[in-house]
Amino acid sequence: MTDLTDRMMQISAHASSTTDPDQLLQLLREGNKLYHQGLDETRQAIAERESATELDELLDRCRQAEFPPLPDAERKEAISLLAFAQWSETPAALAYEEVVGVAAFQGISLIPE
Repeated sequence: MTDLTDRMMQISAHASSTTDPDQLLQLLREGNKLYHQGLDETRQAIAERESATELDELLDRCRQAEFPPLPDAERKEAISLLAFAQWSETPAALAYEEVVGVAAFQGISLIPE
């Protein structure tokens, strides 16, 4: 994930220094793709690591991470919540948040108006 983090940091640096809306949108798109790649890699790693962990324990870990699951949450949902909790604190995810903020400030979004 080091390459992903390095690239996300580069994207963040470029986004902070550009005023070109087309370039910023391109950076936002690339960052979004990498963000979801990192989240998926994190989810896969947690699923493998926690394959023998009981659902109740996973749900407790979600609550401890301040990502409370829905009452009828299944294993897949618990793993996803734990992955998001872990991923959202990584340098790559934080760098992407910066890109999103810069883009929003300039009126750029991945969601068409």
